[in-house]
Amino acid sequence: MSMKLFKARFTSGAHKLVRTMLIYSLFCFILAVNVAEAVPIQDDCKVQRCNHQDPPVRFPFRLEGQQSPHCGYPHPGFQLSCSENKQTLLRIPRSLKLLVKHKDYEAQRIDLYVPGRCLWKQLFYLNLSAFPFAEEQPGFSRLKVYRSQPAESNYTLFECSSQEKALYKKRYRVACLSTPGSQIIAFTSDDYYYGFNLLNCSYFGNFSTPISPYGIRFQLRWYKPDCGDCEAQGRGCRLCEAHILPGPIPKLNSN
Repeated sequence: MSMKLFKARFTSGAHKLVRTMLIYSLFCFILAVNVAEAVPIQDDCKVQRCNHQDPPVRFPFRLEGQQSPHCGYPHPGFQLSCSENKQTLLRIPRSLKLLVKHKDYEAQRIDLYVPGRCLWKQLFYLNLSAFPFAEEQPGFSRLKVYRSQPAESNYTLFECSSQEKALYKKRYRVACLSTPGSQIIAFTSDDYYYGFNLLNCSYFGNFSTPISPYGIRFQLRWYKPDCGDCEAQGRGCRLCEAHILPGPIPKLNSN
């Protein structure tokens, strides 16, 4: 082997070694930065509450203004806030507001209460894709039934001035929308409202809903993200880029 060829190969090998060392050093620097940033990231995901009586808020939920976006699951149905009187509030775009009374992270169950006692007004403009919960069927609470969308019911409403008593039975009349001179009646898609005398009625509106508009309190379940098994083992979940990873349950913020 000639001296020139030897020097060329040696120089080429030296360059490769330098590049490898530079890449390795850069990797170690990035790793060190990520590790250094991990402490505050974990710290700002501490469990929060709106008040001492309300349920704790942690992944997949997050409390706006108190926990960073990465602390919760990236879906509008898991974004909570504190009301003016310090109650835990769930806002579903574009119109639904419900109070959160209880959460079971292992069973993935949430208890919601309707403030104001009239849910009908809120359901007209509900964005169904932003509602991640489904009503739980009795006797099936421990079964894992995965649904792409909650079951929906369709309602059609009419505004009537007629005095026909058959129209104003409790089953059809919407008391919180009715006035003495104007009665609002509602039919589901299973009702045969064409058999009623609607000559003195006008179309009021229609909507689809995953929960009953007659209800005041609901016990619902979420099926995604599925962290129930980790919760049963005394662990929780956390968000890592686009993936859900198991991790320790964060501590309650003592502030």
